[in-house]
Amino acid sequence: MTLRFAISRGRNAIPPQEAAAAFSRALGLDVMLDVAPRDRWEANYGDLGFSAAAARSYANMTAVSLDGKFGAPAEYERGHVTLQDFVVSTIDG
Repeated sequence: MTLRFAISRGRNAIPPQEAAAAFSRALGLDVMLDVAPRDRWEANYGDLGFSAAAARSYANMTAVSLDGKFGAPAEYERGHVTLQDFVVSTIDG
C-alpha cells in the first residue's frame, strides 16, 4: 500500500520523520519517508490530483514556507491535540 501526502513545514514545525512515525504507529504498518526534491514538487502535487495551476501554487507556497520568506510570528499558540491523536483522527475519518 502506498500513501502519499505532503508536509510543508516552516519554523517550529514537526519534523517529517515524526509525522511518518506517527502514521506508522496509527496504521500498524512500516512507513518509509521519501523526501521529494524541490524540482519534483510541482509534478508531485499534480500526481496528487491538483490542477497544473494549483500544483504550481502549492509548490510555490511550499518553497515560501521552507525558505522562511513569510511573516511568521516569533511564538506560536499551540493547541492540545498531539500529533499522534491528529493522525489517528485523520485515519479514522
